[in-house]
Amino acid sequence: MSKLFAKRNIVDTWVGRNIVSESAASLARNDDLILRVGLEFGANGKLLRKAIIPTSDLGIFEIFTRVGDFTKEIFDIIDILEEFLVWEKGDKKEMFSRVLCAESPLYFHGQVTNNDIVLKIFGTGLHDLELKGSVRRVVEEHSFAYRIESLVNCFREFLSDLDNCIKADVFKGSYLLKQNALQHQRRAKEAV
Repeated sequence: MSKLFAKRNIVDTWVGRNIVSESAASLARNDDLILRVGLEFGANGKLLRKAIIPTSDLGIFEIFTRVGDFTKEIFDIIDILEEFLVWEKGDKKEMFSRVLCAESPLYFHGQVTNNDIVLKIFGTGLHDLELKGSVRRVVEEHSFAYRIESLVNCFREFLSDLDNCIKADVFKGSYLLKQNALQHQRRAKEAV
């Protein structure tokens, strides 16, 4: 398996929590493009998104369409977390509630209880995940927003790495494009 990029980092803005970000793109031996991005919250599970795109079975347009579908879901997660940050800066009288309808749905719920702001995320692979921050002082509230922003940045970095990888792939006439063209040539010869 050849790695196009792979990162695994501790999200150090969350003191006292074990949060690890992961982002990777690789080509399997059978030419499947494997994309992974997510956050691991220790005992609370993983917020993980993964796509396996069979490049040998698809044309280049279909490959990029599937990559686009996958990145749209990542953008949706970013949008929801950014909406939460906007809500967090407001009066917070209403609860925050968003659902990401996908193959593996996610539910984001935010509220203020006992001078703490709490973001709960429910979904496959997550167990009792609560991210908390204090609303007693403005400085603590800003600190919580900064920590949520660090999670958003993990997804943004993945999209940036993927974009750079695809640009390099297209402009340098990469392995993926060459392999795809060879597969289609072989199929055309076999059909004759």
